[in-house]
Amino acid sequence: MKKGSYAKMDALLCYTSEKRTLLNIGIADELNDALWGMMRNTTADGSIYLTILDLVKWDAAITQKKLLTGASINLMTTPVRLNNDNTHDYDFAWFLNPINKHKAQSHSGGWQEFNSYIARFPDDKLTIIILTNTFPSKPGLIAQDIAAIYFDNQLQLLKK
Repeated sequence: MKKGSYAKMDALLCYTSEKRTLLNIGIADELNDALWGMMRNTTADGSIYLTILDLVKWDAAITQKKLLTGASINLMTTPVRLNNDNTHDYDFAWFLNPINKHKAQSHSGGWQEFNSYIARFPDDKLTIIILTNTFPSKPGLIAQDIAAIYFDNQLQLLKK
């Protein structure tokens, strides 16, 4: 990961590992018969470790056009035009739906009890990143509530 495009990012901390003796790292937990235990079954996407700082640097590299060209960013953040001439608001792994009436690019993910959500608000120069390591969690709703507070909108608390 220290090679290629990632080399353009300042001091990226991400790495891959199968070791379970890593210090200062959040490990995915699962509740099994009322006992918490470490998740098993590591796969390619489950053994890449990123910190919040890695994601902040990644976001800065996108924003500052260090990782992608302006043309690539524009392509990535423009709704795709389908063969029937309709557009779709999902393009290059980004949902392009407004959040709290602000232009947004968002993506969520989850695996082995880890759940994540990133929302980028390019016009507002705001990025919200939520990382969790316990299921169930709702990082997308947490991010939307943070955005509501930031944008001074009326906050609608989560209801079960």
